[in-house]
Amino acid sequence: MAILKYIGRRLLVLIPVLLGISLAAFLLGRIAPGDPVDDALFRIGIEFPTEEDRADMRAELGLDRPLPVQYLDWLGDALRGDLGRSYIGNKDIAQELMNTMVEYFSTGETEYYHYTDLTYITADNVDEYVGQGEF
Repeated sequence: MAILKYIGRRLLVLIPVLLGISLAAFLLGRIAPGDPVDDALFRIGIEFPTEEDRADMRAELGLDRPLPVQYLDWLGDALRGDLGRSYIGNKDIAQELMNTMVEYFSTGETEYYHYTDLTYITADNVDEYVGQGEF
C-alpha cells in the first residue's frame, strides 16, 4: 500500500512540472524573433501586407487576445492533439511527429543508437574518456 501512495504522490508532482514545461515552451514560442502574423501572411502569398491584413490575421490566429487566454487555448489544443502546422511545408505537426516516430521505431534505429553509444564505453578507451572528465 505504501508503494501506491508513493506513486500517487509522484504523479501529483508531475502535474505542475508538465504545466511548467508547457508554459516555458509556449513563452519561448512567443518571444522567438519574427512576427508570426507576417510569417502566416507570407505563407498564404501576401508578401507586403497592409495594417488591415495584419489585424485580420492577428484576430484569426488569436494573437489579439490576452497572453493567459492564448496559453490556455494553446494548452487545450495541445492536449487534444492539435499541435498546429509547421512553418515549413505547412504540414500537420502531430501527423509529422507520428510518422517520424513510426519510422524511427520500425527501422531498428533505436538499437543502432544504443550500440553506438556503447562503443564509446569500452575497455580500450575508458581510461581516455575518464581522464578527460567525460564521465
